[in-house]
Amino acid sequence: MMRHLRIIPLIILLLLSAYSRAAENADNRILWGARAAIGLEIPGKWHVNGTSVKMFRPGASFTLGGVCNIDLSKGFYLEPGLLFFCDRYAYDNLVLADSQGEPVISDPKVTKLGLRLPVVAGYSFSISDGFDMAVYTGPQISYGISARVSTKHKDLIGNDFSTNLYGTNGQNRLDLAWKIGLMFPFGTSAVSIDTDLGITDLMSGPVSFRENRLSIAYTYYF
Repeated sequence: MMRHLRIIPLIILLLLSAYSRAAENADNRILWGARAAIGLEIPGKWHVNGTSVKMFRPGASFTLGGVCNIDLSKGFYLEPGLLFFCDRYAYDNLVLADSQGEPVISDPKVTKLGLRLPVVAGYSFSISDGFDMAVYTGPQISYGISARVSTKHKDLIGNDFSTNLYGTNGQNRLDLAWKIGLMFPFGTSAVSIDTDLGITDLMSGPVSFRENRLSIAYTYYF
């Protein structure tokens, strides 16, 4: 995981350089925007010892935050953002039993909260009069603040099943994904559709696990 995070200093240098260049050139605009997005959270399979196991069902993803669109001239732009996220999905065919072997919980739900920092480079162009679009791609770093499994009968299943996914031997809080998308601007707003492809292995030890998502977002630029 740590080798993936080496990209962070490069991202910071790129942002500082782009912002400085845009600020010095009056022809390059800088727009701030508010963004809200909903999406489909797609947890990958657990990979261990050459086999794959489906541990989770797809769920929903919600993000809310701000972005900064930095014009680089000739249709190119750079857009970093900082967004709060809430991801929800559930275990698949998992039954938890009490000390007597009686099932008490089936397919418990997972709720993750945290922050995401996408930094995408894009190119905008006109398809016809009054119809513009943009393509963009770039890295996205996520930091998980909380990852809890909801259980109504925690007292019945004991401590063998941890409800904190970021606990000991749990998932990593830092996650690097690669974002690819399309944006359709209109007036001071834009609608975008994109996908996040998980790069970081979120598990430690012999198990390998990544998360992906598909989102649609609305952005209002000031």
